Amino acid sequence: MTNNVSIKRQGHYIYVTSEYSEYFIKESRKQNASWNKEAKAWVYEDDREEYLKNILLEAYDYDMTNSMKLYDVIIDLDKFNLDADGHKKRSLRFNGLAVVYRAHRDSEVEFGNNFNVYLENGGFASRGGSSQYPAIEWEEGTKVLVKGVSEYTFEKSLKDKDGVEIVEIKDAINKDSEEELKKELAVIQSQIKELKAKEKELKAKLKK
Repeated sequence: MTNNVSIKRQGHYIYVTSEYSEYFIKESRKQNASWNKEAKAWVYEDDREEYLKNILLEAYDYDMTNSMKLYDVIIDLDKFNLDADGHKKRSLRFNGLAVVYRAHRDSEVEFGNNFNVYLENGGFASRGGSSQYPAIEWEEGTKVLVKGVSEYTFEKSLKDKDGVEIVEIKDAINKDSEEELKKELAVIQSQIKELKAKEKELKAKLKK
């Protein structure tokens, strides 16, 4: 799940700040959303929220409801079918979203911004493909760890596919739960501060 999306509500409007996505812009226009130059955000009327939820999932793997499970997976590039998204082994994509890609034939491989991606094993060639069709081209045995894949994208692109190993499934923390955890942490931190002050006081008495 991406961290490149920000949602802000103001009155009957929803402001969406995100990285450039041709798909997101196209679908936003279909929902009569407008671009706010000052806020640098797309503005939706709140009665289009259900449509916005689906658009954000498709465009960024962003769960606006924060209710979906998140998957950490290891992808074995020797076994995973990169052709599933029609890219002929030129890049690794989940539901069309770039995970591993090469922008130009002679450039280094890059990891996409929609997920947290790490090289688990192996490596990639310093160049690959052609000037028209760059390709990632990996060493045998190369695996990548991808963290934070939403339940939506996992079900759509990864479930029951060869070369996919589930490392961990995390339950989403809803906003209310997150706030409660922050409050609990603040209480604990305050207690620690008081205990440290008490410790300092007792040590001072022992020195007398």
